[in-house]
Amino acid sequence: MTRLADIPSDFYLKYYRQLPQIDVKEVRMLWHCAYWDGPLDGILLYQGKLHWFQIFYTLRTDEMQSRVDEENIAWNDYFVRYLIIELSEEQIKEEEYWHGLFRQKVGTHTDYDENGHRTIGALAPKDMWSEFYEAYKTRTPRDLSNNQIVGWFEYFWGSIRQDEDEDSR
Repeated sequence: MTRLADIPSDFYLKYYRQLPQIDVKEVRMLWHCAYWDGPLDGILLYQGKLHWFQIFYTLRTDEMQSRVDEENIAWNDYFVRYLIIELSEEQIKEEEYWHGLFRQKVGTHTDYDENGHRTIGALAPKDMWSEFYEAYKTRTPRDLSNNQIVGWFEYFWGSIRQDEDEDSR
């Protein structure tokens, strides 16, 4: 296996294919920690164990997948690729602790349901949020550099109608 610290800077161009590709049906996102137009990293379930996932590649427009739906509308589907990284028991406990505190003091909107869909859960009252964020400032930064990479998977990001997609270029 490969440690996260051992991957080269141009890993996403070709080297990732040396790692096992894991079918997205074999993973279940549980929650994300960072989000920008989609999950960037967080915790998932793979083979009955919690793992860290983190984005490493967003497909470029020339790599999108085209399809035509049942109403004969053409779509461009976009995907992202994530690494799956093993966590130690101590790291799992740490992530569960902070996620539990986040859910209690901020909200459950970072969670995913059994089908891998984001649940837009309830938010805690805004005056409680600082109780999490102030405590989180004291957290030792997460270091996964010596953790083993299990593999990678591709995840559906979204679709744009081809006629709308061409107008935006």
